[in-house]
Amino acid sequence: MLPESDQPEQPRILIVGMGNRYRRDDGVGPVVAGRFEQESGDSVQVVHEPADPMRLIDLWRDRQLVIIIDAARSGEKPGTILRFELLRSPLPEEIFPSYSTHTMGLTKTIELARTLDRLPRRLVVYGIEAQNLDSGEGLSVEVEAAVPRVVCEITADLTRNPGHVERMPSCMSPR
Repeated sequence: MLPESDQPEQPRILIVGMGNRYRRDDGVGPVVAGRFEQESGDSVQVVHEPADPMRLIDLWRDRQLVIIIDAARSGEKPGTILRFELLRSPLPEEIFPSYSTHTMGLTKTIELARTLDRLPRRLVVYGIEAQNLDSGEGLSVEVEAAVPRVVCEITADLTRNPGHVERMPSCMSPR
């Protein structure tokens, strides 16, 4: 193991795609995160499908900006994009329910981090309203159509942190 002073500095921005690719629209987070992985350069770290939301607390340590993308269940029209800035207010648990009986969900993980004073400097969560969470691969048409719009929204968030992003995917699709 390298001495702490010799370890490479981690990127200041973290993008996390939450979800399960084998539960249809629940895989939208990893799909969106994947769009950034090849385009973002060294200034952004992209993580797909962390098995345990509790791992997030360690992943976002000392980050300037953390963006999480996940499927949502708010009752809105499928493909609707919800955006939450979370340093002041909690994430609505009813919109981001936990589907596992073995780990805490995203909302409880964020609130635990808030209690422990371990939130990143800036935390943004994008929820994309899911239509189909059944077993299987592939996004519904409505959720697939939201992917480029979410990429554009995240790109806007990243440009609010100038100097940290080299190149990002183009946002040519209409809103």
